[in-house]
Amino acid sequence: MKKSNLTDVAAFIIWLLPIFYFIKIYAVLPQTIALHFGWDGKPNRFGDKTELLWTIPLLSVITLGIYFLIKFL
Repeated sequence: MKKSNLTDVAAFIIWLLPIFYFIKIYAVLPQTIALHFGWDGKPNRFGDKTELLWTIPLLSVITLGIYFLIKFL
């Protein structure tokens, strides 16, 4: 197995940025937020901010999976 190089470290840092940003801003988010936007740019689905507690980690895991898929293909 290869040692990690600078690209892997940079990708890992970039992968962590949205998670840390979400942790930082979670306390100041309003209780109800727009979760989906239509073609016209107007929100058409609102929800509780706790819905982001599973959305952000799920998207991060998918992103990490795609990174490893591309790296090892």
